[in-house]
Amino acid sequence: KGERVRLEVRSSDTSERVHVHGYDLLEDMAPGKPARFSFEADIEGIFEVELEGVHEQLAELRIEP
Repeated sequence: KGERVRLEVRSSDTSERVHVHGYDLLEDMAPGKPARFSFEADIEGIFEVELEGVHEQLAELRIEP
């Protein structure tokens, strides 16, 4: 908590929207165009990072004190 989170999601064959739950951040991703996130981690918890359209979890983001 209190640090900057930088996250980049890439795919060579998928166009999709990437969602960081808890922070309610959404970015489009496409082949050659990664979804990029940079935000202050000010909410504690465990949050899912997913492909929004197909509801596929990509990662689990843990923000701890």
